[in-house]
Amino acid sequence: MSEDFEKQGFFQGGGMGKSNTTVIALFVLLGISLIIIFTLINNKYSLDKSNTVQKNQISSLQADSLNLRIQLDSLFNQKEKLKEEADSLLREKDKIQNQKDSVSRLLYAVRGNANASKGQINKLQKQLKDLQDKYDKLQKDYDELVSLQGTTLEEYKKQIAELDGLVKSLKDENTKLRSQSGKATEEAENMRTLSVINMVVSPGYLDRKNRFQLNFKSKNIEVLEIKYTLSRAPRSGETIEERLYGPDGEQIALTPRKKGEVDKDPIVKDKFINPTAGYKFQKGRHEVAIVETSTGRELRRFNFELN
Repeated sequence: MSEDFEKQGFFQGGGMGKSNTTVIALFVLLGISLIIIFTLINNKYSLDKSNTVQKNQISSLQADSLNLRIQLDSLFNQKEKLKEEADSLLREKDKIQNQKDSVSRLLYAVRGNANASKGQINKLQKQLKDLQDKYDKLQKDYDELVSLQGTTLEEYKKQIAELDGLVKSLKDENTKLRSQSGKATEEAENMRTLSVINMVVSPGYLDRKNRFQLNFKSKNIEVLEIKYTLSRAPRSGETIEERLYGPDGEQIALTPRKKGEVDKDPIVKDKFINPTAGYKFQKGRHEVAIVETSTGRELRRFNFELN
């Protein structure tokens, strides 16, 4: 009698201590899970934000590139006009050169004529100088036009090539960011998939003060204390159910008994369940499964041994 009393006292004390430790462990695991989920969501937000910034940068650079291309097209048109002007200058230059040659020949002839006056020679020399000045100016204008055609166009082409390269680089980086964002989304969604993070099933009975006492003797078992944590609250249409299986693998019908206000938490579950009236627990291995009934998907299973 004394030995039975000591065993009963041991189970009572051990049951209460284990129950408190389990609750603390469940809340710690829940906290860790929430931190992980928050980190994943925060990472996704940062990636999405970077993605948006880069998209705006790409749009801005593409707009700049388009403007440069429009300017380049305008420059090509200007180039054609400059080419026409250059050709006109070249023709004028050739014309002046021919006039210079004529005046030079005439001046040479006049100088060789003993009867030529000094006034005729000076007039021809001035005419030749004016033609030379006009020729030099035409040559300068022509050189500037040729230089402007090449330098300006090459400069714009270089700027466009640099912008195109920058746009391509940003697009590649943006693609990488989208990939990382998609991966973060998938990881966050996986963490948000309905599942049981941890689970403990304790067999026992309720004493006269309605306190749960842990016990592993099949003849003393009245209820099962079940504690588990869901990865998230069930959504509309999702229903969670506990199922008990005996040593023979057959499902045992249950009558749920809620344990106070704690069970109202949509994520942390702490409740009592017991078989329907008349069922007697048997020795051997028992299992409790947590099932999402709309899909029939088993979220987790826990086993315990009765003697």
